[in-house]
Amino acid sequence: MSTKRVKFDPLSNIGTSKVFYELLAGHKTSKEISEILKVRSSSVLEHLRRLQEIGIVRLGEKRGKFQDYEIDFEKLLSSFIERALQEKKTHPSHLYPDETEQLKSLKDNKYFRIFVTNYLKNQDPRASIGDSAREFEDGLLHSTALSQRKDLVDMEKQEFFNKMREWRKIASKKLTYAELDLQDALARTLRPERFKNS
Repeated sequence: MSTKRVKFDPLSNIGTSKVFYELLAGHKTSKEISEILKVRSSSVLEHLRRLQEIGIVRLGEKRGKFQDYEIDFEKLLSSFIERALQEKKTHPSHLYPDETEQLKSLKDNKYFRIFVTNYLKNQDPRASIGDSAREFEDGLLHSTALSQRKDLVDMEKQEFFNKMREWRKIASKKLTYAELDLQDALARTLRPERFKNS
């Protein structure tokens, strides 16, 4: 009798997620990350290899004998949005026709990238990226920060905010455990002084 092998999912693995969160915090080499996490460098390299295989991490600059790693934000956002909406795909009655496209249309907006980054930085390092993605969509639905209209000077920021509000309008209502993280991330994303030098 053969047993079906379950495919390993890096983004549902706590160890791999911890390494990813350190990259997100600005640590670039396996040596830096292994010192912070107090694990062997070979273990960190294995997690980095897994993240490279799924495309959300790539090789960066090489400085002497140290290899930098960096996040591929375009691939991360695609994967993150896909996971955020995965639960809806298994419950078609909850899926509004325009909802998936509305959220995907934000992928190329730089403020959406900053928003997701801020959200991930809020996460408990004991949670996997996969868990964070599943809670993300729930949190958006209940974010009171999206309930009031805003008039912003930066047009790309305004477009980001408008699309987020539009998405929330067409999305179904569900209970959430991530609302505070999302509200904080949204507030920091829309804070004007954050972008003076960008």
